[in-house]
Amino acid sequence: MATSTSQATSTCGCVGKISPAHFDPWGDKGIATKVSDSASLPMGAGGHHDEQHRTGRPAFQKKYAFDGRDVVTMYWLAWLDHTPMGRAWAARATLR
Repeated sequence: MATSTSQATSTCGCVGKISPAHFDPWGDKGIATKVSDSASLPMGAGGHHDEQHRTGRPAFQKKYAFDGRDVVTMYWLAWLDHTPMGRAWAARATLR
């Protein structure tokens, strides 16, 4: 999560504070349940809180021509590859 709050946003072109937008790439979360932090993408606070919630994810993604699944996956893989915690998590996961 710390990684996404420090990255510049390219998804919505927003400016200002960056906040993590939790994205449900697998579609398995119900109403009032939060998606894991590993499935978040950085967005400007205005785009995340205002436009995305007002218009809905499908319309938001269509307007800005991106697929949230791709962005979430990119950040997840970067976390695995480029952080000590991510590398440790990946090493444990491969031992199972």
